[in-house]
Amino acid sequence: METNRKTTVMFAGFIGMDNIIKAAGDSTAQEAVARCFERIGGAATSCGGRLAKTMRDKAMILVATPDAAADAAVAIHTAVGEFPAVGAIKLTLGIGFQYGPVIQKDTDVFGDTVNLAARLGEQAAQGQIITSQETADLLSPIYRPWLRKPGAVEVKGRSDRVEICELVLRADDSEIKQEQAGITRR
Repeated sequence: METNRKTTVMFAGFIGMDNIIKAAGDSTAQEAVARCFERIGGAATSCGGRLAKTMRDKAMILVATPDAAADAAVAIHTAVGEFPAVGAIKLTLGIGFQYGPVIQKDTDVFGDTVNLAARLGEQAAQGQIITSQETADLLSPIYRPWLRKPGAVEVKGRSDRVEICELVLRADDSEIKQEQAGITRR
């Protein structure tokens, strides 16, 4: 049965998996990633979300709202950050999320929102949480001081560039205020 609904789709992808595999071996690296997926699932659940599926080096998480996605992204980064190094290399993530309509079939979701969330997850660097400007506009005012607007990016499958926003986890307040005032650091 297919249904249409709106939700927030998040992708959390491991950064530098090839380096971890080289340092620890494929079997050890995959075991560590599986344990991290458990932590990701627990962090998502603690924020009202669910781990929808996992792939080799990324996870798709579903949460109801952009605020819940922001909370879950921070919780996921924290949970994975506490994980011990694998072969002397820390596992790190880049996270992207998007709110919008999805087509749900059984427990899986499809559609443009899912595709954009996946592409944002691919764009996210180590420790980064990014979303589109469109989704950032839906975040509660409590998150606004923590948003940085790096600009527009090319996204595979889209003809127009996508304006993105980064939810900054650890930042100097003066840096955020400078960003908001239009002063950029070079």
